[in-house]
Amino acid sequence: MDAYIGNTLVARDESGIDRLTVIDNEECLTQYKLGELWWSNRKEADEDFTSEMVKYVTQLNVCKDICFIKKAGWEVPSLIVLHFRVVTQFLKLAVELQLKLKDIGLLATGRYKKYPSLNLLDMVNASDRKNGDDAFVKSVRTKMEEGLKEFVQKVYKHRVG
Repeated sequence: MDAYIGNTLVARDESGIDRLTVIDNEECLTQYKLGELWWSNRKEADEDFTSEMVKYVTQLNVCKDICFIKKAGWEVPSLIVLHFRVVTQFLKLAVELQLKLKDIGLLATGRYKKYPSLNLLDMVNASDRKNGDDAFVKSVRTKMEEGLKEFVQKVYKHRVG
């Protein structure tokens, strides 16, 4: 992965606080268990997302992004599109459930030591791959909702709707 300080944008939020925004997500396009995420140990990774960042993540649109990439002349293999859909869905659900960036990183890398079975790769592997990409993505979403809600209950100690 090409993760280093140059692939991170520092943006000031509405309260005047500087926040990290990772702008390079190429690893998520090729695998479901991400490698070391250098930013996951920064103090900012343990803060709540700003309302601006929640809005940004909520509005992520994989189809629109893929169309843009194709219009730019890039060929996008179907496996890349599939991975992009799954990882974007994971991020959206995690933000919706108010996970902190540090926990999202730990789940994506499979490094949450207290609950090692709660990780993105296991959620994906537990999903049904038999009925095509759309059914797979739907199955993954169900497994991610279950896994992330269990994570919130165990780690943040509150129930999720």
